Amino acid sequence: MGTLWDSAPMTLSELRCHPDDAYAMAFELGSVGVVQFRDLNPDVNAFSRHKAEEIKEVERLERQLRFFEKVLRQENMPPQHVAADNFNIPDLAMHFEDLEKSIQRQVVAEQNFNRDLVAIKEELAVLNTDPSWFSSQSVAEVDPELGARSRSSMAFVMGVILTEKFDQFQSLLFRATRGKIYM
Repeated sequence: MGTLWDSAPMTLSELRCHPDDAYAMAFELGSVGVVQFRDLNPDVNAFSRHKAEEIKEVERLERQLRFFEKVLRQENMPPQHVAADNFNIPDLAMHFEDLEKSIQRQVVAEQNFNRDLVAIKEELAVLNTDPSWFSSQSVAEVDPELGARSRSSMAFVMGVILTEKFDQFQSLLFRATRGKIYM
């Protein structure tokens, strides 16, 4: 019986193959799950290697897979394990690109929906705060010399303003009414 620090019996082997068959071979050996690969050139950076473009593409695919995993975790969805019979990097890259764009569109749509929902809830809360205040306002009397005036000291005005100019308009009204404005 071995000790706690013993590992499973291993053999160091060197396998040489044609570069065009390397993807399929690495996939098949990786799917078995008992092979460990060792980099024989650890001091050479990724951009100086023979297949630098393919390495960058695979790193981009890894980034996309991490993004998919993060989205799945956020949505509490279990990942589906699909066995790939055909291991083709360009096809995977196109499929991942489409998936990433679709997920990003859905995330943006959900953020817009949540923002609009919060705005509607705020408006509903304002309308529900004191409906008697809005209904108790008297109808304005029109004086030809001074313009529109109301019988009470409070009045409300409705209109349309560009969204970009709303903040300026709000601060102008706040100053003009000395802070006695309800928007």
